[in-house]
Amino acid sequence: MGSWWGHAGPGTGFLLVGTFLFLKALNISFLKGLRTRRIWLHMEGFLKFIGGMIGASMEYSDMVKDGRMWSASHTDHITMLLIIAFLGVVDLLQLRGFLKESFWALATPGGFFYIGVMFGSHDQDTWLRGFGHRVNSWLLIFASISRVAEILIASHWNSQHFTTIKKNRTLTSQRRFFHCHSPFSTEISDLYPPATNPIVYKTFFPLLTAFLVQLDGVWWWQMAQGLFVGPMNRDMENGHHGMEMGWGWLTQSVLGTFVAILSFTIALNFLEFLWCRRRGKYSSVSASLEEDDNLEMYKVNIE
Repeated sequence: MGSWWGHAGPGTGFLLVGTFLFLKALNISFLKGLRTRRIWLHMEGFLKFIGGMIGASMEYSDMVKDGRMWSASHTDHITMLLIIAFLGVVDLLQLRGFLKESFWALATPGGFFYIGVMFGSHDQDTWLRGFGHRVNSWLLIFASISRVAEILIASHWNSQHFTTIKKNRTLTSQRRFFHCHSPFSTEISDLYPPATNPIVYKTFFPLLTAFLVQLDGVWWWQMAQGLFVGPMNRDMENGHHGMEMGWGWLTQSVLGTFVAILSFTIALNFLEFLWCRRRGKYSSVSASLEEDDNLEMYKVNIE
């Protein structure tokens, strides 16, 4: 990761996941399919697996290109990326019903918490680079805590959701040869119930998680541009100059991410207004969203 691409690559990955989580967290009528359609429910797991494997392969290539078959720094980075890929597989297995226990829902936040701790303890040769790793560490840790809050809310609130899921599973099992939960089913009701619980989107945690993940992506890009595009003298990365630059980067990243999220939220709400006004039903959108979240998104095709 000690190169421009080594920072821009992970930054792009975090931005993609963060943008997906951001769009999913918004209460926009034409985006509600991100919470209900099977392909989108699997998207986060696929992004983690593909991004982790690509990153690990590129990190290994960099290590070999440097003429070394083993390097402590490269090995740490490869380990982190393989953990991300593994967490993507766990997400998919749990969503599909292979891992039914609630314990596995905590694998992703637990894994990213561990990666954050690893980054925090990763020694760097200048204050500025160490500061960059510490910021990344805390962003991952806080995002993990926010995701744990989402999981707890989705797992223990809104009993009506779990009753509906259980009822739909009972109805559909009557039409099957094997009366059991099949991980190969194509029905929403056969997915891991907390993953489809709409109650979590009535809280601020999904949007907070998305903001932290996007901010982490922006921060990776900030480090890529600041450290590897016209690299500065290493002496300037220490002392007062390094501290000023580090905190300046962080301020720019936070404000830039916040303004971007706010602008896109306003723009998407305006698009929803125009889209619904054309159909003459804007006044009913807010009311129908809640009803759709609790009923339509879990309607089961038992034919």
